Amino acid sequence: MNWNEVMYMSLLQMSFLGTVIILLIVVLRAVLINRLPKKTFLILWWIALIRLLVPFSIKSVTSIYSLLQSIYSDINPVRTAQTTTFLPIHGNMPEIANGLSEAMVQRTESISILSVIWLAGLLLCFGFFAVSYIKCYREFRFSLPVENDILEAWKEKHPLKRSLSIRQTETIAAPLSYGVIRPVILMPKNTEWKNIYQLRYVLEHEYVHIRRLDMLTKLIMIAAVCIHWFNPLVWVMYILFNRDLELSCDETVVRRFGMDIKSVYATALISMEEKKSGLTPLCNSFSKNAIEERIRAIMKIKKTSKFAVMISAVLVIGVTGGFATSASSLEKNTETAQENGETTVALNEVNIREDEPLSSSDVEWWTAEEYAKWLDEEKEVLQSMIGEKAYTGGDGWFVWTQEKVDETIALYEDNL
Repeated sequence: MNWNEVMYMSLLQMSFLGTVIILLIVVLRAVLINRLPKKTFLILWWIALIRLLVPFSIKSVTSIYSLLQSIYSDINPVRTAQTTTFLPIHGNMPEIANGLSEAMVQRTESISILSVIWLAGLLLCFGFFAVSYIKCYREFRFSLPVENDILEAWKEKHPLKRSLSIRQTETIAAPLSYGVIRPVILMPKNTEWKNIYQLRYVLEHEYVHIRRLDMLTKLIMIAAVCIHWFNPLVWVMYILFNRDLELSCDETVVRRFGMDIKSVYATALISMEEKKSGLTPLCNSFSKNAIEERIRAIMKIKKTSKFAVMISAVLVIGVTGGFATSASSLEKNTETAQENGETTVALNEVNIREDEPLSSSDVEWWTAEEYAKWLDEEKEVLQSMIGEKAYTGGDGWFVWTQEKVDETIALYEDNL
Protein backbone atom coordinates (compact mmCIF):
# COMPACT_ATOMS: atom_id res chain seq x y z
CA MET A 1 0.00 0.00 0.00
CA ASN A 2 1.30 3.45 -0.87
CA TRP A 3 1.03 5.32 2.43
CA ASN A 4 1.30 8.65 0.63
CA GLU A 5 -2.14 7.88 -0.80
CA VAL A 6 -3.70 7.04 2.56
CA MET A 7 -5.84 9.58 4.41
CA TYR A 8 -6.10 9.30 8.18
CA MET A 9 -9.61 10.02 9.37
CA SER A 10 -11.35 11.32 12.48
CA LEU A 11 -14.29 9.54 14.11
CA LEU A 12 -16.78 11.97 12.58
CA GLN A 13 -15.28 11.50 9.11
CA MET A 14 -15.54 7.72 9.48
CA SER A 15 -19.12 8.02 10.70
CA PHE A 16 -20.12 10.36 7.87
CA LEU A 17 -18.62 8.19 5.10
CA GLY A 18 -20.13 5.10 6.72
CA THR A 19 -23.51 6.83 6.81
CA VAL A 20 -23.36 7.53 3.07
CA ILE A 21 -22.70 3.84 2.37
CA ILE A 22 -25.47 2.74 4.76
CA LEU A 23 -28.00 5.01 3.05
CA LEU A 24 -26.97 3.61 -0.33
CA ILE A 25 -27.32 0.01 0.88
CA VAL A 26 -30.74 0.73 2.40
CA VAL A 27 -31.95 2.03 -0.98
CA LEU A 28 -30.41 -0.89 -2.91
CA ARG A 29 -31.84 -3.33 -0.39
CA ALA A 30 -35.36 -1.93 -0.72
CA VAL A 31 -35.25 -2.33 -4.50
CA LEU A 32 -33.19 -5.51 -5.01
CA ILE A 33 -33.52 -7.64 -1.87
CA ASN A 34 -35.52 -10.34 -3.66
CA ARG A 35 -33.75 -10.02 -7.01
CA LEU A 36 -30.11 -10.64 -6.05
CA PRO A 37 -28.34 -13.32 -3.98
CA LYS A 38 -28.61 -12.41 -0.28
CA LYS A 39 -24.84 -12.72 0.12
CA THR A 40 -24.55 -9.57 -1.99
CA PHE A 41 -26.02 -7.49 0.81
CA LEU A 42 -23.83 -9.17 3.43
CA ILE A 43 -20.77 -8.07 1.44
CA LEU A 44 -22.16 -4.54 1.12
CA TRP A 45 -22.80 -4.38 4.87
CA TRP A 46 -19.23 -5.49 5.48
CA ILE A 47 -18.00 -2.62 3.32
CA ALA A 48 -19.98 -0.19 5.51
CA LEU A 49 -18.68 -1.92 8.65
CA ILE A 50 -15.07 -1.62 7.55
CA ARG A 51 -15.58 2.04 6.65
CA LEU A 52 -16.92 2.68 10.16
CA LEU A 53 -14.07 0.90 11.95
CA VAL A 54 -10.91 1.50 9.88
CA PRO A 55 -9.45 4.96 10.66
CA PHE A 56 -7.90 5.57 7.28
CA SER A 57 -9.03 5.62 3.67
CA ILE A 58 -7.29 5.02 0.36
CA LYS A 59 -7.55 7.88 -2.12
CA SER A 60 -8.97 7.01 -5.51
CA VAL A 61 -9.89 8.87 -8.68
CA THR A 62 -12.95 6.58 -8.92
CA SER A 63 -14.31 7.90 -5.63
CA ILE A 64 -17.57 9.82 -5.78
CA TYR A 65 -15.86 12.38 -3.59
CA SER A 66 -13.24 12.94 -6.30
CA LEU A 67 -16.08 13.77 -8.68
CA LEU A 68 -17.64 16.17 -6.18
CA GLN A 69 -14.25 17.77 -5.56
CA SER A 70 -13.73 18.14 -9.30
CA ILE A 71 -17.12 19.87 -9.65
CA TYR A 72 -16.25 22.17 -6.77
CA SER A 73 -12.91 22.87 -8.45
CA ASP A 74 -14.70 24.01 -11.60
CA ILE A 75 -16.96 26.30 -9.58
CA ASN A 76 -14.17 27.70 -7.40
CA PRO A 77 -11.00 27.56 -9.50
CA VAL A 78 -9.01 29.88 -7.25
CA ARG A 79 -9.73 27.96 -4.07
CA THR A 80 -8.68 24.62 -5.61
CA ALA A 81 -5.70 25.68 -7.65
CA GLN A 82 -3.25 22.91 -8.51
CA THR A 83 -0.24 24.95 -7.42
CA THR A 84 -0.14 26.61 -4.03
CA THR A 85 1.92 29.81 -3.83
CA PHE A 86 2.83 31.00 -0.34
CA LEU A 87 2.79 34.69 0.54
CA PRO A 88 4.65 35.39 3.78
CA ILE A 89 3.19 38.17 5.88
CA HIS A 90 5.22 39.60 8.73
CA GLY A 91 4.96 42.12 11.50
CA ASN A 92 4.03 42.21 15.17
CA MET A 93 0.64 40.55 15.55
CA PRO A 94 -0.01 40.26 19.32
CA GLU A 95 -3.76 40.77 18.99
CA ILE A 96 -4.09 38.07 16.33
CA ALA A 97 -1.87 35.74 18.35
CA ASN A 98 -3.98 36.25 21.48
CA GLY A 99 -7.16 35.70 19.48
CA LEU A 100 -5.78 32.48 18.03
CA SER A 101 -4.72 31.28 21.50
CA GLU A 102 -8.18 31.93 22.93
CA ALA A 103 -9.84 30.19 19.98
CA MET A 104 -7.55 27.19 20.41
CA VAL A 105 -8.35 26.97 24.13
CA GLN A 106 -12.09 27.15 23.46
CA ARG A 107 -11.81 24.52 20.75
CA THR A 108 -9.80 22.25 23.06
CA GLU A 109 -12.43 22.61 25.79
CA SER A 110 -15.23 21.82 23.32
CA ILE A 111 -13.39 18.75 22.04
CA SER A 112 -12.78 17.62 25.63
CA ILE A 113 -16.48 17.88 26.55
CA LEU A 114 -17.55 16.06 23.39
CA SER A 115 -14.99 13.34 24.07
CA VAL A 116 -16.42 12.80 27.55
CA ILE A 117 -19.99 12.60 26.15
CA TRP A 118 -18.87 10.16 23.45
CA LEU A 119 -17.03 7.98 25.96
CA ALA A 120 -20.05 7.94 28.28
CA GLY A 121 -22.29 6.84 25.42
CA LEU A 122 -19.79 4.15 24.41
CA LEU A 123 -19.68 2.74 27.95
CA LEU A 124 -23.48 2.77 28.25
CA CYS A 125 -23.85 1.03 24.92
CA PHE A 126 -21.20 -1.53 25.82
CA GLY A 127 -22.89 -2.06 29.17
CA PHE A 128 -26.22 -2.82 27.46
CA PHE A 129 -24.72 -5.56 25.32
CA ALA A 130 -22.60 -6.87 28.21
CA VAL A 131 -25.70 -7.23 30.40
CA SER A 132 -27.47 -9.06 27.57
CA TYR A 133 -24.51 -11.42 27.23
CA ILE A 134 -24.38 -12.11 30.98
CA LYS A 135 -28.13 -12.75 31.01
CA CYS A 136 -27.82 -15.26 28.19
CA TYR A 137 -24.77 -16.89 29.75
CA ARG A 138 -26.59 -17.42 33.04
CA GLU A 139 -29.56 -18.93 31.26
CA PHE A 140 -27.51 -21.20 28.98
CA ARG A 141 -24.85 -22.48 31.40
CA PHE A 142 -27.27 -25.01 32.88
CA SER A 143 -28.18 -26.47 29.48
CA LEU A 144 -27.65 -30.21 29.05
CA PRO A 145 -25.94 -32.01 26.14
CA VAL A 146 -28.16 -34.03 23.84
CA GLU A 147 -27.06 -37.32 22.36
CA ASN A 148 -29.14 -39.60 20.17
CA ASP A 149 -28.74 -41.52 16.93
CA ILE A 150 -30.36 -38.80 14.84
CA LEU A 151 -27.94 -36.12 16.03
CA GLU A 152 -24.91 -38.39 15.73
CA ALA A 153 -25.84 -39.14 12.12
CA TRP A 154 -26.36 -35.44 11.46
CA LYS A 155 -22.95 -34.54 12.92
CA GLU A 156 -21.23 -37.09 10.69
CA LYS A 157 -22.71 -35.37 7.64
CA HIS A 158 -21.81 -31.92 8.93
CA PRO A 159 -18.13 -31.98 9.94
CA LEU A 160 -16.63 -28.90 11.57
CA LYS A 161 -13.04 -28.19 12.60
CA ARG A 162 -14.28 -26.50 15.76
CA SER A 163 -15.94 -28.44 18.57
CA LEU A 164 -19.70 -28.32 17.90
CA SER A 165 -22.15 -29.39 20.59
CA ILE A 166 -25.92 -29.65 20.61
CA ARG A 167 -27.60 -28.88 23.93
CA GLN A 168 -31.08 -28.25 25.26
CA THR A 169 -32.60 -26.05 27.96
CA GLU A 170 -36.01 -25.09 29.25
CA THR A 171 -35.13 -21.36 29.29
CA ILE A 172 -35.72 -20.88 25.54
CA ALA A 173 -38.70 -21.56 23.31
CA ALA A 174 -36.97 -21.51 19.89
CA PRO A 175 -33.63 -22.88 18.65
CA LEU A 176 -30.56 -20.65 18.50
CA SER A 177 -26.81 -20.88 18.18
CA TYR A 178 -23.97 -19.04 19.88
CA GLY A 179 -20.23 -19.21 20.40
CA VAL A 180 -17.26 -18.78 18.06
CA ILE A 181 -14.47 -21.12 19.21
CA ARG A 182 -16.79 -23.72 20.73
CA PRO A 183 -20.12 -23.17 18.98
CA VAL A 184 -23.34 -24.51 20.46
CA ILE A 185 -26.71 -25.22 18.90
CA LEU A 186 -29.20 -24.75 21.71
CA MET A 187 -32.58 -26.44 21.42
CA PRO A 188 -35.73 -26.08 23.57
CA LYS A 189 -36.32 -28.85 26.08
CA ASN A 190 -39.65 -29.76 24.43
CA THR A 191 -38.05 -30.33 21.00
CA GLU A 192 -39.71 -33.11 19.02
CA TRP A 193 -36.59 -35.13 18.18
CA LYS A 194 -38.62 -37.57 16.09
CA ASN A 195 -39.85 -34.80 13.78
CA ILE A 196 -36.87 -35.33 11.49
CA TYR A 197 -38.09 -33.09 8.66
CA GLN A 198 -38.47 -29.95 10.75
CA LEU A 199 -35.40 -30.80 12.82
CA ARG A 200 -33.09 -31.01 9.82
CA TYR A 201 -34.12 -27.55 8.62
CA VAL A 202 -33.50 -26.03 12.04
CA LEU A 203 -30.11 -27.72 12.46
CA GLU A 204 -29.08 -26.80 8.92
CA HIS A 205 -29.98 -23.16 9.48
CA GLU A 206 -27.92 -22.96 12.68
CA TYR A 207 -25.06 -24.89 11.08
CA VAL A 208 -24.85 -22.29 8.30
CA HIS A 209 -24.64 -19.55 10.96
CA ILE A 210 -21.84 -21.38 12.76
CA ARG A 211 -19.85 -22.27 9.67
CA ARG A 212 -19.94 -18.66 8.39
CA LEU A 213 -18.85 -17.30 11.81
CA ASP A 214 -21.94 -15.12 12.03
CA MET A 215 -21.40 -14.81 15.78
CA LEU A 216 -18.06 -13.09 15.11
CA THR A 217 -19.80 -10.81 12.61
CA LYS A 218 -22.29 -9.85 15.31
CA LEU A 219 -19.50 -8.98 17.73
CA ILE A 220 -17.87 -6.71 15.15
CA MET A 221 -21.25 -5.11 14.47
CA ILE A 222 -21.68 -4.45 18.18
CA ALA A 223 -18.23 -2.82 18.28
CA ALA A 224 -19.28 -0.47 15.46
CA VAL A 225 -22.55 0.35 17.22
CA CYS A 226 -20.77 1.13 20.50
CA ILE A 227 -18.22 3.39 18.78
CA HIS A 228 -20.80 5.19 16.63
CA TRP A 229 -23.68 5.08 19.13
CA PHE A 230 -24.52 8.73 18.30
CA ASN A 231 -25.27 7.87 14.65
CA PRO A 232 -28.86 6.56 14.24
CA LEU A 233 -28.07 5.05 10.84
CA VAL A 234 -25.47 2.77 12.41
CA TRP A 235 -28.29 1.31 14.52
CA VAL A 236 -30.30 0.90 11.30
CA MET A 237 -27.34 -0.99 9.84
CA TYR A 238 -27.24 -3.24 12.93
CA ILE A 239 -30.91 -4.17 12.53
CA LEU A 240 -30.83 -4.72 8.77
CA PHE A 241 -27.48 -6.54 8.82
CA ASN A 242 -28.91 -9.00 11.36
CA ARG A 243 -31.98 -9.48 9.17
CA ASP A 244 -29.84 -10.14 6.12
CA LEU A 245 -27.79 -12.73 8.02
CA GLU A 246 -31.04 -14.61 8.56
CA LEU A 247 -32.24 -14.11 4.99
CA SER A 248 -28.94 -15.41 3.64
CA CYS A 249 -29.13 -18.47 5.90
CA ASP A 250 -32.69 -19.12 4.74
CA GLU A 251 -31.58 -18.88 1.11
CA THR A 252 -28.66 -21.26 1.69
CA VAL A 253 -30.90 -23.86 3.37
CA VAL A 254 -33.48 -23.72 0.57
CA ARG A 255 -30.79 -24.10 -2.11
CA ARG A 256 -29.27 -27.09 -0.31
CA PHE A 257 -32.54 -28.96 0.08
CA GLY A 258 -34.15 -27.85 -3.19
CA MET A 259 -36.73 -25.30 -4.26
CA ASP A 260 -39.63 -27.65 -3.55
CA ILE A 261 -39.13 -27.33 0.22
CA LYS A 262 -39.84 -23.59 0.32
CA SER A 263 -43.40 -23.97 1.64
CA VAL A 264 -42.41 -26.56 4.24
CA TYR A 265 -39.46 -24.49 5.38
CA ALA A 266 -41.60 -21.33 5.61
CA THR A 267 -44.14 -23.25 7.73
CA ALA A 268 -41.38 -24.39 10.06
CA LEU A 269 -40.15 -20.82 10.28
CA ILE A 270 -43.60 -19.56 11.29
CA SER A 271 -43.83 -22.29 13.92
CA MET A 272 -40.50 -21.26 15.42
CA GLU A 273 -41.40 -17.56 15.33
CA GLU A 274 -44.53 -18.16 17.36
CA LYS A 275 -42.41 -19.66 20.13
CA LYS A 276 -39.73 -16.99 20.13
CA SER A 277 -39.00 -15.19 23.38
CA GLY A 278 -36.35 -12.97 24.95
CA LEU A 279 -33.62 -10.62 23.71
CA THR A 280 -30.51 -12.43 22.45
CA PRO A 281 -28.39 -9.89 20.56
CA LEU A 282 -25.26 -12.07 20.84
CA CYS A 283 -26.89 -15.23 19.50
CA ASN A 284 -28.02 -16.43 16.11
CA SER A 285 -31.67 -17.26 16.64
CA PHE A 286 -33.64 -19.28 14.17
CA SER A 287 -36.17 -16.49 13.78
CA LYS A 288 -36.13 -12.68 13.82
CA ASN A 289 -38.78 -9.97 14.20
CA ALA A 290 -39.09 -9.40 10.46
CA ILE A 291 -40.97 -12.65 9.91
CA GLU A 292 -43.05 -11.35 7.01
CA GLU A 293 -39.96 -10.23 5.14
CA ARG A 294 -38.34 -13.62 5.66
CA ILE A 295 -41.39 -15.55 4.50
CA ARG A 296 -41.66 -13.37 1.40
CA ALA A 297 -37.97 -13.79 0.68
CA ILE A 298 -38.15 -17.57 1.07
CA MET A 299 -41.07 -17.89 -1.33
CA LYS A 300 -39.32 -15.69 -3.92
CA ILE A 301 -36.01 -17.57 -3.91
CA LYS A 302 -35.02 -18.57 -7.43
CA LYS A 303 -32.03 -20.15 -9.06
CA THR A 304 -29.18 -17.68 -9.28
CA SER A 305 -28.71 -16.43 -12.82
CA LYS A 306 -25.45 -15.24 -14.34
CA PHE A 307 -27.02 -11.83 -14.82
CA ALA A 308 -27.80 -11.56 -11.08
CA VAL A 309 -24.23 -12.54 -10.21
CA MET A 310 -22.90 -9.94 -12.65
CA ILE A 311 -25.12 -7.20 -11.18
CA SER A 312 -23.99 -8.21 -7.68
CA ALA A 313 -20.33 -7.96 -8.67
CA VAL A 314 -20.88 -4.55 -10.26
CA LEU A 315 -22.64 -3.27 -7.12
CA VAL A 316 -19.92 -4.51 -4.80
CA ILE A 317 -17.11 -3.06 -6.94
CA GLY A 318 -19.01 0.17 -7.47
CA VAL A 319 -19.77 0.74 -3.79
CA THR A 320 -16.20 -0.12 -2.80
CA GLY A 321 -14.50 2.04 -5.41
CA GLY A 322 -17.01 4.87 -5.40
CA PHE A 323 -17.99 5.25 -1.75
CA ALA A 324 -15.48 3.41 0.46
CA THR A 325 -12.50 5.42 -0.84
CA SER A 326 -11.71 9.10 -0.36
CA ALA A 327 -11.16 11.88 -2.87
CA SER A 328 -7.83 12.01 -4.64
CA SER A 329 -6.04 15.25 -3.83
CA LEU A 330 -6.66 17.96 -6.40
CA GLU A 331 -4.51 20.48 -4.61
CA LYS A 332 -1.28 20.79 -2.71
CA ASN A 333 -1.30 21.38 1.00
CA THR A 334 -2.57 24.72 2.20
CA GLU A 335 -0.33 25.59 5.12
CA THR A 336 -0.47 28.33 7.68
CA ALA A 337 2.64 28.79 9.80
CA GLN A 338 3.12 31.14 12.68
CA GLU A 339 6.50 31.71 14.37
CA ASN A 340 7.64 34.71 16.42
CA GLY A 341 4.66 36.82 15.31
CA GLU A 342 5.21 36.04 11.59
CA THR A 343 2.57 34.34 9.49
CA THR A 344 2.38 32.84 5.99
CA VAL A 345 -0.80 32.30 4.02
CA ALA A 346 -1.41 30.54 0.72
CA LEU A 347 -2.12 32.69 -2.31
CA ASN A 348 -5.11 30.51 -3.19
CA GLU A 349 -6.62 31.37 0.20
CA VAL A 350 -6.86 35.02 -0.89
CA ASN A 351 -9.87 35.95 -2.99
CA ILE A 352 -8.14 37.20 -6.16
CA ARG A 353 -9.66 38.35 -9.43
CA GLU A 354 -7.55 38.55 -12.53
CA ASP A 355 -8.78 42.10 -13.26
CA GLU A 356 -8.30 43.26 -9.67
CA PRO A 357 -4.63 43.16 -8.52
CA LEU A 358 -3.71 42.94 -4.86
CA SER A 359 -3.24 46.24 -3.04
CA SER A 360 -0.74 46.91 -0.29
CA SER A 361 -3.55 46.74 2.23
CA ASP A 362 -4.26 43.12 1.24
CA VAL A 363 -0.78 41.66 1.54
CA GLU A 364 2.51 42.83 2.97
CA TRP A 365 5.29 41.35 0.81
CA TRP A 366 8.59 39.95 2.02
CA THR A 367 11.93 40.34 0.29
CA ALA A 368 13.83 37.24 -0.80
CA GLU A 369 16.26 37.71 2.11
CA GLU A 370 13.42 37.93 4.65
CA TYR A 371 11.80 34.83 3.18
CA ALA A 372 15.11 32.93 3.27
CA LYS A 373 15.60 33.85 6.94
CA TRP A 374 12.06 32.73 7.78
CA LEU A 375 12.59 29.48 5.86
CA ASP A 376 15.69 28.61 7.89
CA GLU A 377 13.63 28.92 11.08
CA GLU A 378 10.70 27.03 9.55
CA LYS A 379 12.94 24.08 8.65
CA GLU A 380 13.76 23.61 12.33
CA VAL A 381 10.10 23.81 13.25
CA LEU A 382 9.13 21.22 10.62
CA GLN A 383 11.89 18.82 11.74
CA SER A 384 10.57 19.03 15.33
CA MET A 385 7.06 18.05 14.10
CA ILE A 386 8.08 14.62 12.75
CA GLY A 387 5.79 11.99 14.24
CA GLU A 388 2.99 14.42 15.06
CA LYS A 389 -0.48 14.23 13.53
CA ALA A 390 -1.77 17.10 11.40
CA TYR A 391 -4.68 17.98 9.12
CA THR A 392 -4.96 19.92 5.85
CA GLY A 393 -7.81 20.47 3.45
CA GLY A 394 -5.92 18.76 0.63
CA ASP A 395 -4.60 15.66 2.41
CA GLY A 396 -6.92 15.35 5.41
CA TRP A 397 -5.31 13.74 8.47
CA PHE A 398 -1.69 12.66 8.12
CA VAL A 399 1.41 12.07 10.23
CA TRP A 400 4.49 14.20 9.67
CA THR A 401 7.34 12.05 8.29
CA GLN A 402 10.80 13.00 7.06
CA GLU A 403 9.53 12.52 3.52
CA LYS A 404 6.59 14.86 4.18
CA VAL A 405 8.90 17.46 5.76
CA ASP A 406 11.32 17.31 2.80
CA GLU A 407 8.41 17.68 0.38
CA THR A 408 7.11 20.75 2.25
CA ILE A 409 10.56 22.34 2.46
CA ALA A 410 11.06 21.77 -1.28
CA LEU A 411 7.76 23.54 -1.93
CA TYR A 412 8.88 26.50 0.18
CA GLU A 413 12.23 26.58 -1.64
CA ASP A 414 10.43 26.65 -4.97
CA ASN A 415 8.53 29.71 -3.76
CA LEU A 416 11.82 31.33 -2.74
